[in-house]
Parts: sequence; structure tokens; C-alpha cells
Amino acid sequence: MTSNAAARGFAQLTSLLFHPAVTVPVGLVLIGFIAGGWRWAAASLVFGALPPCALAVVLRVAGIIESFNVPHRGQRVVLLFVVIGMELAAGLVYWGIGAPQGLVVAQLSMTAGLGALMLGTFWTKVSAHAGLLGVVVATLVIEGGPSFLPLFVLVPVVAVARVLIDAHTPRQAIYGATVPPLVALVTGWLLWL
Repeated sequence: MTSNAAARGFAQLTSLLFHPAVTVPVGLVLIGFIAGGWRWAAASLVFGALPPCALAVVLRVAGIIESFNVPHRGQRVVLLFVVIGMELAAGLVYWGIGAPQGLVVAQLSMTAGLGALMLGTFWTKVSAHAGLLGVVVATLVIEGGPSFLPLFVLVPVVAVARVLIDAHTPRQAIYGATVPPLVALVTGWLLWL
């Protein structure tokens, strides 16, 4: 196996392991647990992670989107718009039922990061893999503190992997790896003020 083929194989595995359908539910469970234990971890999974995943499955089965990577920008924008509504609703539900403040802040910060991802998608096919992983890590840092900062190392690894498998241009991967996580971090910081 050539080094190029090995790099591409590693990139494909990285893309699979850090698919948003994996990173977002895992991240939300961790965020919920940090915020208030298993009860809030379960609530975070049920209200924050499962509705968007279920929506993607329904749209895929119905033939509305052709793959879970949603290759068409127009479909991505619409899907992200609906998911942002779902995530904002989850944040408001958490606030309404008396969830720990950290969970509400984390949920709203993630929603802001999704908004940045959607805005970039109006112009180009932003890497959702890198963007959502970055948003999850940023939200873990907001809720769990600086001990989660080393996880940011994974974001450029995923961004490079997406470029290596020709899923994105470097510009699309860089935007996804930087802007949405930065928006999530700033939003979280502002909400904690």
C-alpha cells in the first residue's frame, strides 16, 4: 500500500468515526452529564441529539436527501435551518424545565455554532464534520472547562481528512474547523457573563 493510499484510508476512517451523527450525540451526552449527571445526559440525548438524527434518517429514507453527508448546499441549508430550530427549542425546553444553567448555555452555544455553519453553507459546502466536531469541543470547554481544550487537536485532523478524501476544499474545511467553534465559544462566554 502506498503512503497516499494509506493516508486516504486513514482519512476515510477518520471521517467515519467523526461523522456528525456520532460526534454530536456523544458530545451532547457528555455535556449533559457534566452539567447535571445522568438525568441531564439522557435529556440532552433525547431532546438535543436524537431529533436531528431522526430527521436525517427520515429525509434519507424518503429520498429527499441522497446521502447522510448531504452533498447539495441547498439541501444542507434547509436541513441546518430546521436543525437550528430544533436545537433552539431544546435550549428553551431546558430553560423552561429548570435544567442546569450550564446545559442551557451549552445548548444555546451549540445552536449559535450551527448558525455559523449554516451561514457559511450559503456560499460553499462547509465541512459539517469539522464544524460540528469543533462546536461540540467548544461546548465541552464551555461546560467542562479547560481540561477539554486538548480535544481541539481532533478538529484539524478531521478537516484535513475531509480534504484528503475530496469531500471538501481546504477553504471549506478551514471555515468549518474555525468559524462555527469560535462562534460557539464566544456565545458561551457571552451567555455566562
